[in-house]
Amino acid sequence: MVVNRNLNPEWNEAFSFITSQLSAPLEVKVYDHDFGSIDDYMGGAIVSLDYHAHGELRIVNVGLADPSARETSLGYIRLFLLISEYTEEHGELDSTVPHSIHEWNSILTIHLLKGNKLPSMDTNGFSDPYCKFKLGRQKRRSKVVSRCLNPDWKEQFDMRMYRGEPTTLHIEVWDWNLMQPDDFIGETCVELDTLSKEQTHDLTLPLSGDLPDYDNGTVHLLLTITGTTAQEVVDGGTSLCPYPRRAVEVVEKEMRDLMNKYVLSRSLNFHQLGDVGHVTVVIERVDGLTKTADVFAIAEVGNSQARTHTIYKTTSPQWNKAFHFDVKDIHSALEIAVYSDKSKPELIGKIKIPLLRLENRLNRGYVLKSKRCVEASQGVLYLKCELAYQPVRAALRTLKPRESKLMEREAPFQRKVLMHNIKRITALVNDLSSSMAIIRHIYNWENKLHSTLALLVFIGVCVILELWMVPLLLVGGLAVQYVLVYGRGHHRWQRLAKRQSITASSESLDRPPLEVVGGEWSDLDDDLEEEGKGGKGGRNLRGKFRQIQGILLIVQNVLGEIADNGERLSNLFAWKVPFLCWLCISLLSLVTVLTYLIPLRYIILIWGVNKLTKKLRRPNYIPHNELMDLVSCSPTDHDLLQFRELPLRRLSAAVTSRGRSHGGKPHPRSRSPQLRPRSQSNAHPKKAQVQQAN
Repeated sequence: MVVNRNLNPEWNEAFSFITSQLSAPLEVKVYDHDFGSIDDYMGGAIVSLDYHAHGELRIVNVGLADPSARETSLGYIRLFLLISEYTEEHGELDSTVPHSIHEWNSILTIHLLKGNKLPSMDTNGFSDPYCKFKLGRQKRRSKVVSRCLNPDWKEQFDMRMYRGEPTTLHIEVWDWNLMQPDDFIGETCVELDTLSKEQTHDLTLPLSGDLPDYDNGTVHLLLTITGTTAQEVVDGGTSLCPYPRRAVEVVEKEMRDLMNKYVLSRSLNFHQLGDVGHVTVVIERVDGLTKTADVFAIAEVGNSQARTHTIYKTTSPQWNKAFHFDVKDIHSALEIAVYSDKSKPELIGKIKIPLLRLENRLNRGYVLKSKRCVEASQGVLYLKCELAYQPVRAALRTLKPRESKLMEREAPFQRKVLMHNIKRITALVNDLSSSMAIIRHIYNWENKLHSTLALLVFIGVCVILELWMVPLLLVGGLAVQYVLVYGRGHHRWQRLAKRQSITASSESLDRPPLEVVGGEWSDLDDDLEEEGKGGKGGRNLRGKFRQIQGILLIVQNVLGEIADNGERLSNLFAWKVPFLCWLCISLLSLVTVLTYLIPLRYIILIWGVNKLTKKLRRPNYIPHNELMDLVSCSPTDHDLLQFRELPLRRLSAAVTSRGRSHGGKPHPRSRSPQLRPRSQSNAHPKKAQVQQAN
């Protein structure tokens, strides 16, 4: 409270704080309250909690200090300090503590995807649905989707879970009305205690309404409980567990069992073909941030997500936090984003690494990139990863449609993207036109020697070529490309590629991202908005433009798909993903043997019967093309640009200078963390009760 007009105030107020680390000091600040303006800072003090015995009441007199003040004596403040263990008796006290000073122990991340078969509540046969979420005293609400019975929300909400509060998530779906009260559609509940932590749960929940036997539709969402602050074993040398050696042995045994799970002898277990592998990611720390912030990190593999706890007011956050992800698609990427914890989290930087490029049990530093994952941002993220997967299951999964991101929205029409796709198509056509120029050169007999050799080769191929030789020629092409990439000149080529990568990364700092291509066009939307202020003519023009925009969106997506497939084929033959290339060689070799041993008519017969009867044998089968699925696993040029690692030398000088500015000592490096088990220690946090007298 504020004590008015007094130089010797007496507050006699008590405050309680819950903390799991007594190494963090207690900070006290005194202000002069000014009505209608900013309060004046009068001084502050820092009280270390390490030197105080538990269960003993201490009187502490600390002097106030302010480096910017002229006076040397700013008075003092007296505290009654009591540190005690957290017990169940404090539960009632915890429930009365406001959330601003109450410690949360985890975060619930809700990805609201869509609703299915919702009932119509309006006379037009549709509904305007929206969702409400309630957890304890926290509430969230989604946007309204107009005139829809299968709404596609794709929104994310974060709700903090506080100790001692209810853990039941209430979900309600309502129909929005303009002039009348909203209509209730249905509700459902999720008991969060039954969900495992640090794991994404894909849930489709039926809604129950006023009529119990009536079908009110379903809600599809992803729930993740993460960001837990429980102390876990991630480092054998500085373990937080009272038995570090035993914990490390448990970790190593768990990793051995995990590796044995994906041995070749278990690859033909048809009940586990969807279990491709497992990856463990240890997020150690971030160095080189330019300003102090409250920092947390989010790791994603496919649709699974996990979040670290927040490190407050630091430029070098250190988590040593490990996460476990089940791998469903070996060609997916690990994405880690570092945020500043604000009311609306602000992105600091992110990285994107294909799982096949992860180096097991090796500490690596990655330069954080911007939102587009192309340009360098600030800071270096240090990781340690462990990937275990079954190659046979991964190969079989490659021939199926890729796992799509459930939270990705359909890209809207943008002139910049359309122009960029046109330029990509033009580049592919130019490559084909160069080949056509060689063919025209032979047809026109501009060089008689070349044309004669081509004629002899054509005659020889027509006489000798058999069907089984066609896949063999493709194998030969991949083998030749392998020699060019990994042959005698491989090291020289690697040095050249590294040099080009460094040059490109330095140039990308001043280069706009790919989506800016075509930015010289006039902004037609703004022109239409200005014309629309004139009257009906502008509105009609906007309506026509929306129709044209829908057509251009289809053209944009088709051109983008063609350009993506062309770049993927080019990168496939360039051995950008060796796993895919070896898989292609294996499949082509198998096709060569089959076409050599089995007549073509029987191959076509077996293939046709299998395709035509698959829907009959498997009613839930989704038709797909195995060849296109394999090509879709190859990265595009933009993917390769996002996967590129930027050199660490760019930020090393900044990190060193920042370390010297903090007392001439470099930032303490954490030890190499051991991969931890899923179980967490049950250490009780300490509870510090501070009673302020005067």
